[in-house]
Amino acid sequence: MEKTLGQESGQTVWQGDKTVVIITLIVIDVLLALMLVGLVACSGSAFDIAGTWKVTGGPGYGQAQPGAVVQFANGRCNFFSPSDTYAFTKSGSDYQLSVTGLLGDGGTFTVKVKDNDHISIYDGSDLQIEMQRAN
Repeated sequence: MEKTLGQESGQTVWQGDKTVVIITLIVIDVLLALMLVGLVACSGSAFDIAGTWKVTGGPGYGQAQPGAVVQFANGRCNFFSPSDTYAFTKSGSDYQLSVTGLLGDGGTFTVKVKDNDHISIYDGSDLQIEMQRAN
C-alpha cells in the first residue's frame, strides 16, 4: 500500500486500498442504525389495540361482557354488536376508543394501557371493562 500525505488537511491518506474505506462506511452505517433503534426505543412505541381480546373484568358493555371475546381489526369490532366500527387515538397518556354500533349508536371511552396485553376501558370515570390480549 502506498501512503501519501494529504495536501489540504495534513492527514495521512491511503491509496490503493478501498477495503479500509468500505469497512469504515459499514461501521458508520451500523452505528447510525443502532442510534436510530435507541431513539425509537426511547420514544416509546405506540400501543395498538388491534387483535383479539378477552373481557376479564368490570360490569361489561354491550357484547363486551365478562368472558366474551372482542376483536379489533381494520376499523371493525364486536363491542356493541357483531358489526361495529371503531377509531382508536392517543389522548395524553391514555387512548380514546370511539365505537359506533350497527344501528348508529355508540360511545367514546378512555383506554388505560397497563401493558401491551392488559387494558382497562372507562366510561367517564367508571371502569367498564378490563381486557387481556387473547392472541
